[in-house]
Amino acid sequence: MNALLNIALFLHKTTSIIFPVPTSYTKGWHPLSFERMLSDVRPQKIEFVDANYVLWKGKNEYHMRPDVCPHQGALLSEGTLEDNCIKCSYHGLKIGPYKEAFNTKSKEVQGKCVLKQGILWWAYNKNEDKSTIPFCEKLEKSEHEKKIPITRFSIDIEASFSDCFKNSMDFHHAAWVHKNTFGNYAGEPDLVAERWNTKGELEGNFLYGSNDVYAKYTGGETDNSHVYCEPSTTYNIVNGKEGKFMIIHAAMRAITQEKTKWFVTAASNFVPSGPIGRAILEKMAKKVAIEEDGKQLAKMASDAEKKKHAFKFTLPLDTIYAGWNKKYETAEELERKLDSETNKDAMALIAEKLRVYNHSVNFYPHLKNTEWLTFNSPHLFKGTKVIDVFEEDTASEITTLRNGTVFKASGYMKKLSSDIVLVGNLTGKLKPTKDSLEIPVAKMPFKEHKFKILYLSDKYLLRKGLLSEEWDMMVRCVDGNCGEDECPTEMRLKTASALESELKNATNVFEINKIANQLISYNDTNSDFASRIKNTKWLNIKHRFGNDVLLEGYTDHLTKEITKKPNGSLIMAVGTFRQMNNSAIRIDIVNTTRQDRVSSEKIEIYNPFKNESFNALYLSEQLFVRKDSSLNWNVLSRINEDEYYPIDFKGNI
Repeated sequence: MNALLNIALFLHKTTSIIFPVPTSYTKGWHPLSFERMLSDVRPQKIEFVDANYVLWKGKNEYHMRPDVCPHQGALLSEGTLEDNCIKCSYHGLKIGPYKEAFNTKSKEVQGKCVLKQGILWWAYNKNEDKSTIPFCEKLEKSEHEKKIPITRFSIDIEASFSDCFKNSMDFHHAAWVHKNTFGNYAGEPDLVAERWNTKGELEGNFLYGSNDVYAKYTGGETDNSHVYCEPSTTYNIVNGKEGKFMIIHAAMRAITQEKTKWFVTAASNFVPSGPIGRAILEKMAKKVAIEEDGKQLAKMASDAEKKKHAFKFTLPLDTIYAGWNKKYETAEELERKLDSETNKDAMALIAEKLRVYNHSVNFYPHLKNTEWLTFNSPHLFKGTKVIDVFEEDTASEITTLRNGTVFKASGYMKKLSSDIVLVGNLTGKLKPTKDSLEIPVAKMPFKEHKFKILYLSDKYLLRKGLLSEEWDMMVRCVDGNCGEDECPTEMRLKTASALESELKNATNVFEINKIANQLISYNDTNSDFASRIKNTKWLNIKHRFGNDVLLEGYTDHLTKEITKKPNGSLIMAVGTFRQMNNSAIRIDIVNTTRQDRVSSEKIEIYNPFKNESFNALYLSEQLFVRKDSSLNWNVLSRINEDEYYPIDFKGNI
């Protein structure tokens, strides 16, 4: 019976974020009773979801064993106490770890009992580490300060352990369930800072705005720290202004699949000291726990029904459930489940659990120079294949349709934060058949794509689009092998350095146009080109002025262009430049001169062009690519200070 029950309880954690029910065998310390409710004169029945035990006071300590007489199976909790043993009601045999016990078999007890902070705790393993008993330091200090009101009560909640424990982690329900006490929709936290402390406990820290009634006592906002301890205890410390605080401590024990016993301790100096303050505190704590949480939890569907119909989406602060789930399932176990899962809802739940395993990692370096095959995505249709290729600073998504048509979207890649990536300035190409040429897509449906990486490992990349909030799930392609007969990653973008080299060697306007259009996808469209070209010098190597040699220089606000004509004369135009937007730059001509020979004087000449403008489209350490107002490409190569100027005249620009 116990084996079947344990298997059933274990299965709770395999398909959804439903916490497994702690059984009497579960590692850790379980609450049995408040100290003040213990009896020294009679045995007490202690219920667990998997078995019933009997508790009694022996010689200066408490003992636990199954609530079954080892002789003929009478309930020991129905017996009496004598000589520190339980005297069975059926045959009068004494059961306990003392010499007065009937025989050796009658002396067996289970585990270890320890009193701490007003609760009797028990561990199935008698050698369990006592330092892992849930312990709240602030509650301990309150116990010693006699003026701090403290109340304790136990209640049976008609709900599963998972629902009860998750309720303490649910930071969204307070505004609705507790609207008649402390709840405040407007004060709901935007962020809960989660961390594992040195004791292996999960903490959730956040600020909460008090409602109008509670603001009178809290000062308007409270600093909250929720702590979760294995296997079934949680406490919340609420800090207000001027040293005011409240502690709500709830130790839980599942007694059936749909019933959980809570041992609630509350301490606070928000209320007056003495009996009146204690009465106010108890009334308030019982209203929150029994009338609000208890009533709502009794309205929950069974865990079996929830596995079928719930968990279809999450709210922003629901990630803490997956954080606690790390106690039950490793990343390796979850990846193995993802390997075999085909249901999209189940995949999403596994992904929610996985996201907590490396959410603080800087993903960007691990994303570069990788290839991934998509297996679950809103835009993955039957018969299609989608491969994502991430290089140093570009990304491509290559989609192969059922009819063999290949579509590629490419753009520059930029890190926005440790987990958010922008792929911008998107361009598209179509390849109708395997042997056909690529056809540029005139107009893309969108120019950029932002996504958030939620999990990245040696095998999987799990991300969500910032706008769609839908999962994209991918498996890593190893050594270019995506598990397919043909992997069309040859359609990826060439590197910027390779394209720069090709552009320098291009011989006609068609080649320049083709290569330049690929190269500009490497630059961020928000790049401030005007600032970046200040204090630089360039040789214009691709222009429309035949054999003229063009040299350009920029200072903070001035620009100078020197043109060497085939006959050896020099024309110099000086002007100011200003930024129109991130890429558009305007030059206003101030002065133009001509110098026929190196030794001759400069003569001021008339320039019909009082101003000109261009769009800067690509800028690197080597090249500057732009389009002038006539839509002609200009490709300029950077000149360093110590380089030879390709114009035979004295002086510099």
